[in-house]
Amino acid sequence: MVYSAPMKLAIGAVRKSLTRFDATLNGWDERFRTHGEHQVNKDAPLILVACSGGRDSLALAAAARTVCTSWGLRCGAVIVDHSMQQGSAEVAARAAKQCADLGLEPVIVERIVLDPQTMRQRGSEAAARQMRYETITRVAGRTGAEAVLLAHTRNDQAETVLINLLTSGGLDGMAGMPERTQIADVALLRPLLDLTRADTTQICESLGLEFWDDPTNGEFLSARNACGETDTSDESSQHASSVSSDSSQPSAGHGTSHGTSHGTDCVTDYATAQRTSRPPFPRLPAR
Repeated sequence: MVYSAPMKLAIGAVRKSLTRFDATLNGWDERFRTHGEHQVNKDAPLILVACSGGRDSLALAAAARTVCTSWGLRCGAVIVDHSMQQGSAEVAARAAKQCADLGLEPVIVERIVLDPQTMRQRGSEAAARQMRYETITRVAGRTGAEAVLLAHTRNDQAETVLINLLTSGGLDGMAGMPERTQIADVALLRPLLDLTRADTTQICESLGLEFWDDPTNGEFLSARNACGETDTSDESSQHASSVSSDSSQPSAGHGTSHGTSHGTDCVTDYATAQRTSRPPFPRLPAR
């Protein structure tokens, strides 16, 4: 199969992320070192993709499936229905079918119901985010997954850094999201931090994947929206800023200086895109 340039980037990014996490995953099954049709063992290591049905997570699911099958690994998906919007069950069901059609197995859909008191205390988006990550890590533990892949992109990284600077400031705010976060015994990996939303859009279009854009994006009263509406379209990207604060400890080999540099680059790209996509300020008449 001939892949598009963005798909090749995504495949390479997933390979790099998984190899950094555990080098033994590459070539775990020696049969897959040779060409031919091979069946993945039922006891092979499992990699889960957190998928919402958005463009970022669907692109990640496609890339992860490609990498895992070439290494002899199982690749599954976890889909969280937050039940906060009308039709959320249908969105989750469609995402599950898309993941299954891509060849991911198992595909697990979990429905969560938010506590009204928690929503009042923390805000609806923050409460949903916390329960979502609790659900993802619980599913990972239950299935024995080696790691969970999250679909945050370079766009999310830039938005996260900007919000961190506006809300907290300081060097830590420039670090952005780390490539790896550890919650209890579950590793959360972000392979797509060097890809843009334009890349994931092209991947979905090239593979014929119809993605879902959250119609309520920008309506939640959160730190992200308080700082101004941003261009986010995937469920995972809605929560980038708080994921960063939950993941303030960089993993080994991915220290603050690296994260700060990456965050600065992302903000520069983001600012350039915003500047070039808007008309210049009108020239004021000379006095």
